[in-house]
Amino acid sequence: MRYYDLQVANSSGTLTKHWTSHPNGLSNPPDAGALKVEIDAYNGSQTMPLPGSWVRVWGISLADIGQAADLNNKDLVVRGGMGKGLPLANPTQAGVLIQGRIQQAFANWIGTTMTLDLIVVAGSVAAGTGAAQNFVMNWPAKTKMSTALTNMLTPLFPSAKLNINISEQLQNSYNELHYIGTWGQLADYLLQQSRRILNTGPALVGQWNTPNNALSQYPGVQVHLDGKSINVFDGTTQAKAKQISLYDLVGQPTWIGPQTIQATCVMRGDINVGDFIKLPPTRAIVTSASLSSYSKQRQDLIFQGVFMVNKVHHVGNYKDPGPLSWVTVLDAAIQVQTDSAGQASIQTDPNPPLKPVAVGGTPPGTVTATITSMEPTPAPTAQDAGLTLSSPAPSGMFSGVVGGGFGGAGIIPPPASATSTTVGLKQSAPAPSLGQAITTNPGT
Repeated sequence: MRYYDLQVANSSGTLTKHWTSHPNGLSNPPDAGALKVEIDAYNGSQTMPLPGSWVRVWGISLADIGQAADLNNKDLVVRGGMGKGLPLANPTQAGVLIQGRIQQAFANWIGTTMTLDLIVVAGSVAAGTGAAQNFVMNWPAKTKMSTALTNMLTPLFPSAKLNINISEQLQNSYNELHYIGTWGQLADYLLQQSRRILNTGPALVGQWNTPNNALSQYPGVQVHLDGKSINVFDGTTQAKAKQISLYDLVGQPTWIGPQTIQATCVMRGDINVGDFIKLPPTRAIVTSASLSSYSKQRQDLIFQGVFMVNKVHHVGNYKDPGPLSWVTVLDAAIQVQTDSAGQASIQTDPNPPLKPVAVGGTPPGTVTATITSMEPTPAPTAQDAGLTLSSPAPSGMFSGVVGGGFGGAGIIPPPASATSTTVGLKQSAPAPSLGQAITTNPGT
């Protein structure tokens, strides 16, 4: 069953408002009278132009309407996911969707409808991510960027939790003293400086240039505010990837930009910005369609491998029965890796070279096949082609046709690469042309 938990607290941490669907815990049935809640929450780097997150609670009391303004500048924690109940529900994936500060709270009363709207800014270490700060980056030569950041942020936010996981190669060859006014400006500065130091090829996102006009595929240092935590990461510190199950996905992942995919999952709170995810390698279902041609292309995932999450978008309507009304949308980039020189790099070829897989066939005596898919598998054999040889291969002539139509011998895409070897034939003469019948004699 769907689960939500909204907690509003003041600066001292005292709880002032609390709404939840599971007052007795995720292992127990939900409250049948739980209020309807809508969620539209974003988590991303401070370099991204993210809209403000929004939460609406329906059916509030008259007292809540009159005191809505009292919630301004309060801290809000929104938890969500799935509770125990449905067969595929996984309560362990429920968690914090967003932590931040209520920038504006307002209520409305139209007819019999009473609602409370909360506009939330992620992160509560400052009064809004655009608020003026007093950042002075003192970065001595040969000093790690992580050390300089720790020395700057610790005295400014003594109660915040610093999570800095960036490359140790981020060092300047000169002393730098830089003033920064806001969190957004700090994030932009760290991104530019880190990508200036580590230049390793085409850009990961957006195809932007580094200050020395060299295209870089290194994503750069990112800053993410999550409640009272300050997360600084660049993907070079490898972490254990979280496995995405086939039952977690809603539809197929899709490309949304260079090296960046988007995957929609059932709402979950255990994946955050900077985490690594691993998409499943197997197909989701097996149906009668699997007996027909091209079934693998319809049922297998388009994307496989490990990706780094750079944006998380939670969308929820608690009482809407639609499958897309309680989901988490993940934007993720191909995993950052380190090459032999220690430079951060991106895996530009996530799939191994493709080899033809033969399926289907004709009666024993004539070895033919139809190539219906391109998969990274070993070289095809008679068993791969679905052939059953009731007797040994003849010692005399042995023939096949290259480039025939369906129901004929075989189709080898692309035609330019068609050889007798690709259909399992051995020959000593040059490869035949497309559509040409061939005859070989093993004894010569």
